This record gives sequence, C-alpha cells and structure tokens, in this order.
Amino acid sequence: MIRNAAIASLFLIAAVAILGAQRANEKRSASEQQLKAAQEALDTESASVRAMQKAAEASEAERIRLIERIDAINATTTARAVKLERAQRESKQTADWGRTRLPDDVAGVLNYSAEAN
Repeated sequence: MIRNAAIASLFLIAAVAILGAQRANEKRSASEQQLKAAQEALDTESASVRAMQKAAEASEAERIRLIERIDAINATTTARAVKLERAQRESKQTADWGRTRLPDDVAGVLNYSAEAN
C-alpha cells in the first residue's frame, strides 16, 4: 500500500511538473509572440523614420538649391541695374527711356510675375 501511495505521489508530482512546464511554455510562447509583434512595430517605425530622414535631406538639398538660385538671380538683377544706371549716365537718350513710365498692361504683367514668385 505504501508502495502504491509512493507511486501515486510520483505520478502526481510528475503530472504537476508536466502541467507547470506546459504553462511555462505557453507563457514563453505568448511572450515570444509579443516580442515578435513589438519587433515588427519597431521595424515599421524605423522604416518610417528613415523615409522621413530621406525626405528631410531632399528638402534641405532643394532649399539650398533654391537659395543659390535666388542669390544668382539677385546678382544678375544687381548687375543689370548697375549696367542700366551706367547707360543712363552715359547717354541722354537711354536716360530718357529709363525714366519713361511703362504702359499699364506691361506693368500689370510684371507685377503679376513678381507676385507669383
């Protein structure tokens, strides 16, 4: 009888150990699934951040290009203004032309173009 009780106790201990191991495996499996989901979310976030960094770099490059273009336009405009002033000083005919008011239609087109930029 003691022997049967010992065997029953061993079986009971083995059953408890097996159930405990199964629960531990289930918890570990659930944790692994959560970890996998978190890693996928992190990968998605990382890809988004990389895409935004790339867009920011492209935007910065475009901003620099536009500033350089504006600087070139300003330099050209300044050079033309200097050239026109010099021409006005050197020639009365050019000076008279330079002081002439533009027709309203032409002035309107020029104002519209300046506002659009």
